[in-house]
This record gives sequence, structure tokens and C-alpha cells, in this order.
Amino acid sequence: RTWYGEASPQICRRALDPSKRPWANIDNYGPSVWLLLYPEYWDIINKSEPFEAERHRLPGKVSRCGACRSPNGRFICKRCSSIRYCNKNCQMSHWQYHKSACQLLNKRREEKLSSGEDLRGLDDAGLIPDDSLWGRVGLNNLGNTCFMSSALQCMSHVLPLTRYFLSNKFERDINLNNILGTGGKVARAYGALLRDIWMGAHQHRSLSPNTLKRAIELFAPRFSGVSQQDSAEFLAYLLDALHEDLNRIRNPPYVEMPGVEKGKKLSICGAEAWDAMSLRNSSFIFDNFYGLYKSTCVCPQCEEVSVTFETFNHITLEIPRQLSIDVVVVLVKACDESPCLPIRYCLQVHPNGVMKDLKAKLSQLSGVHLSKLTLCNVHNHFINKIFNDNEFVSVVATRGIVFAYETAPHDDPTQVHVVASHNFPNGNDDTRFGIPFLMSFDASLTCATISNIIWERVKPFLKVGRTRLPENFTLENVLDIRVVGANGKAIINRDDLEPLSVAPTGKNTFIEILGDECKSSFIFLLLEWSSLTVDNADLSRINYNNFESVTDHSTFSLFQQNNGTKAVTLDECFTSFTQPERLDDDNMWYCTHCKEHVRAMKTVCLWRLPNILVVHLKRFEYRNSFNREKIGVLVDFPLEGLDLGKHAASESPDFVVDVTPAVYDLFGVTNHYGRMGFGHYTAYARRWDESGVEDTWIEFDDENVSPLDTPSNVVSAAAYVLFYKKRDII
Repeated sequence: RTWYGEASPQICRRALDPSKRPWANIDNYGPSVWLLLYPEYWDIINKSEPFEAERHRLPGKVSRCGACRSPNGRFICKRCSSIRYCNKNCQMSHWQYHKSACQLLNKRREEKLSSGEDLRGLDDAGLIPDDSLWGRVGLNNLGNTCFMSSALQCMSHVLPLTRYFLSNKFERDINLNNILGTGGKVARAYGALLRDIWMGAHQHRSLSPNTLKRAIELFAPRFSGVSQQDSAEFLAYLLDALHEDLNRIRNPPYVEMPGVEKGKKLSICGAEAWDAMSLRNSSFIFDNFYGLYKSTCVCPQCEEVSVTFETFNHITLEIPRQLSIDVVVVLVKACDESPCLPIRYCLQVHPNGVMKDLKAKLSQLSGVHLSKLTLCNVHNHFINKIFNDNEFVSVVATRGIVFAYETAPHDDPTQVHVVASHNFPNGNDDTRFGIPFLMSFDASLTCATISNIIWERVKPFLKVGRTRLPENFTLENVLDIRVVGANGKAIINRDDLEPLSVAPTGKNTFIEILGDECKSSFIFLLLEWSSLTVDNADLSRINYNNFESVTDHSTFSLFQQNNGTKAVTLDECFTSFTQPERLDDDNMWYCTHCKEHVRAMKTVCLWRLPNILVVHLKRFEYRNSFNREKIGVLVDFPLEGLDLGKHAASESPDFVVDVTPAVYDLFGVTNHYGRMGFGHYTAYARRWDESGVEDTWIEFDDENVSPLDTPSNVVSAAAYVLFYKKRDII
């Protein structure tokens, strides 16, 4: 002591044997201390109380704290002896949820003591919440607040942060004087919500986060009202607000960020930058959610290099642009000599390509001349639109399958263009089915010839049972061809007032029976079938399901092998994030050597990784002030074992390699369905603790909470924000 220069007398420190105190005992669980809710009642403990009998009935699972679920539950509730706590703060935090059960258990306990019964038979079933209920509480929608609910459900599964709030440890860190914070209002409202979710799960299946929403609205008015907001923006604000409310630095000093000097090791510069930021920032959020970027800017004129370090609490990743999009096209050929089924292709076209580009691709694969291809949209088994050559493929592809027909050019005056749809009379209603046709006929052909051409076109679809059409099925007894208007209504023959039809034995030309209808650009025919069935076992009728039969081209077979999607991996997103990019005119960098703003080449890499990694997938692309297009590409991300080592700067030769591997496991996902401003958010989450990560995923859809049957469904094109935890941390 004199070596430290202390002149004060020594302080007497006494060691206390817990086994000698009336409120403590040592058993198989280690030292166990009785806690009273109110400290002023310590003196009422009776030395003669049978502590051992009460403790023997506790199963091993109650060693976890009843408030924060940590495995350090050494203290036992004095009144009911049925639940353990880490300390007095945990007991006080849990009291309002445990009070009723505690009083009832205490009453039963006193009855058994008075009757001299063994306390080991005391039944607490149904009174102490089951572990399976923890965190399984939905959040009511307060009016388009699904964006908030999904983010809160994932945040509540950040175990260290949740324990920090459930044990009331956050109260000692609340910074009431921080002008950047909310005076502790958001932190306290968030803590109250977590207690309701994790401690009150046995009392309600869903609750309303009104208090937290009002606290956030007070300081962030953009989240007020009932308008739909962005979940990632809400999450970023929540992390910032909690950090400022819980910042342990009461009087932050002015700190000038240290520069990166030439010749100085980047490992030292990065550590100095982090230490400088820690002089103004010290909170539980900062310790677990914040990491460090290394940003490098190179001047294109003088090649001046500038290296800076910046903090982040979440990473926004752009989804790499697709070099091509997949479009499914069904081609119906003319095949007058040898009829065949339609052929289904999958064509790859540039995202900015037009329909003429799609025609060129199809012409190259099918051998049909470009001028004879007509691309159409089919809705409810009817051709409702013919696409223009200048329409964008990206817009058309969202409508589903594109149908292509081999026809004569539309400007050929010698041809009549016919749209034919299949129909099955069903009482007073007509039922359309199958693939419609777009055909071209010479205007001088007779009705009989046209009927035979149509019959040959439909023959490949005709089956009875699983066999081809028998010889006794002829055009006359199964098919009636009627002329209709664009609205599908029958056209009446003015001579006999009968519906106009194309007779299979008619000798009149097509133009003669059409009359004024022949002046239209397209003629509409209705192919009315009889003797139809849906039962393959019925050999007396035609199965109309066969009218949608197609032959798959090899391009479509390959498309099916890839599950119909062209996925981008999360690793590719991180690779794109760390690639150099040229700054645009709105984000130019000031070069200290050239003394002007320049479009520098900027490279960002991960330098220091946080314990909790929040990844935001940038799915909304800004087009103009009225339009934000959603990128619906599937991003394939791992549920376990995300290794960010190759994307971090730790592989740099002048960096001291960290012994902690940069491996992360997923525990939460927020999903977005629909489009910007009119979509819906849900969340997937799973619990984790010292024993590892649970296999069971839970889906949170506002107030609805249900287990996810297939864990692989977590990876979907709707994933928007991902929550990862560093492996082997708690």
C-alpha cells in the first residue's frame, strides 16, 4: 500500500460464510440466497424455516432466471419458492407478472406447512409459465404498423439486448441529458414492451405497442399516423434512439478523428479511430450492433488516396443487377402439314430489352421467321392483347407467360386473321378452356376448307382417356365453329336469323358468310365442343384438360431444374458491396491535393464486425419521385455459417488477424410482400441462448404467431432485413 503512496489506514474487510446466514444455503446448485421483494423485510426471516425441504422440490430447469432467462438464477423467490432470479433487479422487474401466481403458491405452501405435509408434493403446474411460451406474443396492427411489428419481433430475439432490458440493467445507463436522445422515453417504452412480450406471454397472445409508438412519434414524426413506412428505416432510427438514450458518456468531449498517415499501419489507424469514437459513444447498443467501415477514395486526376474509418449499425447491400431476365414463351406454330403441340421456351433477354428482341430470340430457336411471329397476352383462355414491338420485356414479363403465334403479317390484305377460343356449353353458362389460337387464312378459302384446317390444328390436343382420338370422333359430331363478336356474343345471320357459323361442309367462301364482319381487323371464332370430360377413365368423351398440353423445349427444362428462379447469393451481394465504384455528381469527394470536388473511385470494406449484424437488402430502386420499383430477385442467404472473413479487411497483410472467426448464424428475418407503400411486412425469428440456436422458426404476422413448418421457407424473395449473430457469443 505504501508503494501506491497511500497514507490512509487499512480498511478491515470481513469474509462471510453463506452457510452461517439464515437466508443462504449451499446445495447442489451452488450458493442459493433467498431474496425478498422489499429489502426492509430482511429481518422477518425465520431461522427455523425449513429451507432444505422447499429447495428439494425445485427441478433443475428452474436454475434459469425467471426474468431474463439467464442460467445464473441462484436466488429463490422467498414467498413461493418456485422461481429463481439473478438478482433483486430481475425479481422487481418480474414481480407484476409473477405476483398473482406467487400469492397463490404461497397460500398453498402455508397450507401444507400448517398441515405438516411434505412440500415436495406442492404442485405449481399451470402457474409458472412454460418456456415454450417465451417470446411467442403477436403485436396488434395499429394501422399499417406491420413495418414496426416485424422489426420489433426480430429485435426482441437479440438475446443479450433483451436480457439487458428484462433485468432492468438499462435503467442505470439512461442518459436524461443527451440532446441527441429522447430523454429515456424510447428506451423505457421499449423495455416495457419487451417485458410484456417475454414475461407476460402466459397472460396474452397479442398486445398493442401503443406506448412505444407514441414515444417514437414524439421524436420522429415521420413514423406518426397510419401511413405505411419502411421497416429498415424504422429499425435504423430505433437503434440510434436506443444508443443515444443509453449512452454512458454524460459529457462527450470534442474529438477530432485521427487521420491515416502514410506509412502507418492500417491496423493501428483503425484501432485509433475506434478508440476516438468510443470517447463519445459507449452504450450496450454500441458494444453489440456497431462495426467499422474502411473507406478508400482515389482521385482520378492526381491519384491522391484518402483512407477514413466510419461506424455503422447496419449494412445496406444493393442487389446486383441481373444481366438478363427469364421470360416463358409458349409458341403455337401453324403446322398445316404436320400438326404439333405448342412448344414452351424460356428465353433470356436484357432487362431493358423490348418485345422485338424477344421475337428475335424466339425466331432464332424455333426457325420461324421474325415477321411471322405475333406475341400476345392470354387471360382467362382468351387473347386480350397483342404486344407492340417497342414494349419493354420487363413490364410484359410480370404478367406471366407470353404466347407467340405463327401467323401471316398483319398488313397482308389477302389474309383474314382469326382469334379462336375453346368453349364448353354448360347449361346457361359458357366455360372457356385450353390454349386459344391466332390463325391466318386466305380470304378466298371456303368454310369447309377452313373447318378442316381448324380440325387439324386441334387434333394434337384431342385424347380419349390416355389415347389419341379414335376414328369415330369426327369434326361433325364433336365440334361446332361459331362466329362471335369481340365480346364473345354470337353474331346472328340476317338471312335465317340463326347464329353465324362455319359449316364443315359449307361451299361458301369465308368472306361471303362474314359479310360486314370481314371489314374488322380480327375475326373471332368460338370452338364449341361436345363430349367433354375431366375423367381419364371415361373412354367415350374427350378430356378437356388435354387442351393445355405443351411440349417443353430444352431451355424450359433447364429453367425448371433451377426451380424457376435466378437467385443471387448473399455472398455476391457482399462482393458487390466491397467493389470499387465511381461516385456520381451528387456525391463528389473533395481532393485536398487538387483543391476541388472530383468523382473519385471509392472502395468500402468491412473493418470491424459487430456481434449482432443487421443486413438490409436494398429492394426498392428509385426511378423518379412517383415511382420506386421493387427488385423481386431471390437472394439466397445461409441460415447458419455465414463467413464474412473474405469480405473483411482482416486478410490484408498489414492487419493483425483476429482470433475470433467472422462466422454468423441467422436468427431473424423481416419480409416485405407487395410494392412500396402498399405492401405488408411479416417476420421470421428463432430463439437462441448459451446452449445454441433453436431449430424451430416462428412466423410473426402482426397478432398471428405460428410455427413455420418448413425452415427452408425462411429463404424467399420477400426477405428484406436479415439479423445475424456472431457464433459463440452470448
